Amino acid sequence: MSDQTLSQRLAKGETATVSLVADVKDPKAIATIVCGLLNSSEGGAVYVGVDDDGRPKASEITADQRKSLEAALQSEISPSALYSVSIDLIKAGAVLTIDVPPGSDRPYVVDGAVWVREDGKTKPASSADIRAMFAGAEQTELRWERRISTGMTESDLDTSLVRRVRERAEGAGRLVLIDAQTELEVLGELSYWRPKGFTQACDVVFAKSPGRRLPQARVQFLQFRTDKTDDTYEDFRWFEGSAIEIVEQIFAILQPFKKTRAVFTEGSLERDEQPAYSDFPLREGIVNALAHRDYEAPSGGAKVSVYPDRIEFWNSGKLAPELTVKDLPRKHQSYPTNPDIAHAFYLNGFMERTGRGTVRIVEACKQIGAPPPVWSADRGGVTLTVYAALPPSEDIVERLSERQRAFLKGVQPGETVTATEYAERFAKDVTRRQAARELTELETYRFVRKEGRSVATLYRRL
Repeated sequence: MSDQTLSQRLAKGETATVSLVADVKDPKAIATIVCGLLNSSEGGAVYVGVDDDGRPKASEITADQRKSLEAALQSEISPSALYSVSIDLIKAGAVLTIDVPPGSDRPYVVDGAVWVREDGKTKPASSADIRAMFAGAEQTELRWERRISTGMTESDLDTSLVRRVRERAEGAGRLVLIDAQTELEVLGELSYWRPKGFTQACDVVFAKSPGRRLPQARVQFLQFRTDKTDDTYEDFRWFEGSAIEIVEQIFAILQPFKKTRAVFTEGSLERDEQPAYSDFPLREGIVNALAHRDYEAPSGGAKVSVYPDRIEFWNSGKLAPELTVKDLPRKHQSYPTNPDIAHAFYLNGFMERTGRGTVRIVEACKQIGAPPPVWSADRGGVTLTVYAALPPSEDIVERLSERQRAFLKGVQPGETVTATEYAERFAKDVTRRQAARELTELETYRFVRKEGRSVATLYRRL
């Protein structure tokens, strides 16, 4: 979220989905608010360290404060839930932001009490509120990842992976387990194991070979020689194993495709090496595909396809009813399809902030001069396409209008123009709207970079 957007959000004050908290050192009060949002159907956000007018009370908040608060919330709220605690910096100061998706295992409690949000305030749940939560839970079919994996036994469990995830989560302040000693006790605290057996989410995340029981847990990797989808592959393989290990393996395989390109900085003779892809979109693309895919259908799956100019991440899931592909490039609430699997990724450090991953993908692509990523959804599933930051090819130049080509000849790299200057110098024969579309197209093809906002917007020739 940008400085301006967050400042505007804070200035609006408290709502049903937003709470402002002044005291960073009052985790119990903050836990009740987070609990109330988890028990709601919308979730929301808690901004800590701000006054009633939304102004930050401190110039900075330390990483230790963030870690301490997250650990305190984990110990206060039961059952374990997915939410993130992050530091946001704005001109007025620093804010601790807690992004809270709607909980999947309501009711959540703090000190044995259930809390809810009503009229922008957090209050103890009434008997009617609690009955409604239990009634809704009874009417909702147990989601796939919470069902018992009938084929998984204790010998299938990767105990070293369970220990590794626990150590990472506790080290980052994302998990507090006081009484859990054994791996089974850890999984029990996190709802991956019950006396009846291991859940299917546990099978996907913590089993040595889940593909033996769940073939849909495998991931396909393809590398194409050309831009077209055909039968000619440079590489074709299947990845099996725990979802955490698959993320790590595919991320490692994608590293060579980050081949760097030489970039000369304006005003300097020194050459910088710039990657064709940024790390974050590659990792987030894999994580999202595995966290949001449809595991219930045996024919479902996930696939990573590498082309000369792009990488596509596909999964057989679908977007939540509350979201469209147009919502993904901007800040939005998180509605995880498989919250238990997503929680394991979060504990392992694969997910930083709930609801912010897609926004950061856009930002990361922009920082290296790559075209904006594209999401698409249809009956077959959801696809994220991440484009390489490569020099524009000759066929792209040929597709440009005469006005755009005149701009490329008339404006030197490093120079800037406004939309009005572009229209007056190169596009007098078309409407201002068409001229604006042409500038946007030049930005997409990486001929210009958009800088500034509103009337101060400039387009810098690259």
